[in-house]
Amino acid sequence: MARWILKAAGARAISALPAGRRVRVHYLAQRRLTRSLRVDADDFWLRLGRCRKHLEDYFTRSPSPARDFTALELGTGWFPFTPIGLFLCGARAVRTVDKEPFLRRTHVEHAVDRLLQCGRAGQLKAHLPLLDEERLERLRHVRARSAELSVEALLRELGIEVGVGDVREVDLTPAAIDLICSDGTLQAIPEPQLADILVTFREVGSDSAVMSHEVAMKDAFAVFDHSIGPLNYLKFSDGMWRALGQPLNRLRASDYRRLHEQAGWRIVGEEGVELAREEALEEIRLAKRFHRYESEDLRVIRSRVVSVPLKGGG
Repeated sequence: MARWILKAAGARAISALPAGRRVRVHYLAQRRLTRSLRVDADDFWLRLGRCRKHLEDYFTRSPSPARDFTALELGTGWFPFTPIGLFLCGARAVRTVDKEPFLRRTHVEHAVDRLLQCGRAGQLKAHLPLLDEERLERLRHVRARSAELSVEALLRELGIEVGVGDVREVDLTPAAIDLICSDGTLQAIPEPQLADILVTFREVGSDSAVMSHEVAMKDAFAVFDHSIGPLNYLKFSDGMWRALGQPLNRLRASDYRRLHEQAGWRIVGEEGVELAREEALEEIRLAKRFHRYESEDLRVIRSRVVSVPLKGGG
């Protein structure tokens, strides 16, 4: 049996577990089986690069960027590099929200230590040009006291509030967020919910807000099973895809454009676009629902979508 089918079965079994146990099993699986909870040097620089791009998007695309901006991150994940990076670069307040409580003390302290180590080596400014040295010193003081603080309290010392659950239900002040960002999150949200979330983002985003989302549209199973291509998931009917656990929503670039516009956002940039090779489409038989898409639209497997509010709302 193909490795990706076994992975799909395992992921679906985990998703059926009660919430608390689900996160625990997911953690153990990633730590001991897939070994994906390791941040090597390349991954660390990649994460800093994403944070930097979100900041660049805000300060170059917003009509009136604020130095003490507010930010909302969707998809906290296991390591809070982006929220801490935003703090180090001047954010007055950061909210980070995930549907599951992934954060653990070990990972938070690891993220802080990597950033401090990079700072001591004099390398952090090159990757985060907006770095505030006083905030870096504040991070050092908070780390020294971390043993006496909960994970939430530690991050709160940095102006970072952690939320768990549906971002549509999080208590956020209307028109109060300047930068809304995510990395590899939107593609995992079913279309109806994503449409609502983008509307919520418009409601909480300021008139000069910027959204910066990196979207990974590559077949998630192809990441570890190289016997299938990056577009393998486009050959399944909706029913079969649901049976496999549907880890991705399979939306294409044109779908994201449509959803943004319907929610009151105007896309001002699609950057870092990565396309699958043309042969990848020829190797599969497309499911009927994808027949209406242009070839290049189907081949997009990664993009960073940058948007601003439409004048006059949606």
